[in-house]
Amino acid sequence: MIFSSTQSLLGQLSPEEYRAGFMAVNVTALSLGQASGPILAGTMFTKMKEKSNQGHIEKNGSLSDVLVSQEVGDKNTPSKAHIRKGIVGDWKNYLSDSELNFSRNYVQIKKETCPHVIDFFSLEDLLC
Repeated sequence: MIFSSTQSLLGQLSPEEYRAGFMAVNVTALSLGQASGPILAGTMFTKMKEKSNQGHIEKNGSLSDVLVSQEVGDKNTPSKAHIRKGIVGDWKNYLSDSELNFSRNYVQIKKETCPHVIDFFSLEDLLC
């Protein structure tokens, strides 16, 4: 839809004697973009993956070469591994009481404006 309206606008704005050439250049530019876009995106993804394999940045700003932390997290010392155990409700072991209260208050505020979410998940599950 956007492409046809853009083509129509460009056709109207270009001088009549140069319209065919102008439209040909436009279509060529669009085709080059469609062809080179996936190649550029793939290259950028590869570069990002290479960077992520070099390690991660610590809280103090230093670069760590440890890719996956072996530490098991809890409420006081969160894990840096970003790996979940896959146990239902395990997130409660990582949130502080103030974070849990914040979540409960948020659910209470939103339950009136988002009734379908409450119907789907149940208020009991959302209030933990």
